[in-house]
Amino acid sequence: MHNENQVATTTKKRSRLSRFAGAVALASTFAIATSANAIEGSLAAPDMTQIVTMITGMVAVVASVGMAVLSVYATAKVFKWVKTAF
Repeated sequence: MHNENQVATTTKKRSRLSRFAGAVALASTFAIATSANAIEGSLAAPDMTQIVTMITGMVAVVASVGMAVLSVYATAKVFKWVKTAF
């Protein structure tokens, strides 16, 4: 039994998960801090002009295929409406 004057001290053991989470947080913070300083200014943005030109050229092709698919769908719907009307 505890005396009124005694203070019961309990020590909690940290669970494995909280130790692991602390280690991961520390490692990720360190990695972000060091990588940001290491690569600052050393990476140039890739040249995107060829990709943008290719995408711009494909817009007309994709739009024409999309319109063809929609027109087939609309034709089928209209045909069903006309068929059920008569």
